[in-house]
Amino acid sequence: MNSSRARKKAVLANSATPDIDALDLAMGMKRENYDIFTDLAKNAKSPNAKAVFEKIANGESQDYELLEQTKLSIENFSIQSIWEEGGPIEG
Repeated sequence: MNSSRARKKAVLANSATPDIDALDLAMGMKRENYDIFTDLAKNAKSPNAKAVFEKIANGESQDYELLEQTKLSIENFSIQSIWEEGGPIEG
């Protein structure tokens, strides 16, 4: 592999790091929010309030799962498949 191609590969490989960091941050926030709304639901006096807090907690859980799937997709992305087709960057 020539040095230009190696540099391009390194740049693309390292470009996912900020995305992963952002996803980790968002996942942590969703986990905290889930815990907060789960606790609020447990302590709610009103059945309506409990239902609202449980619905919000469920949404936070679904958001977390989506973020987790996105993170795994980025981490498992095979840069080799790009290079097998000639690479995304020419020149």
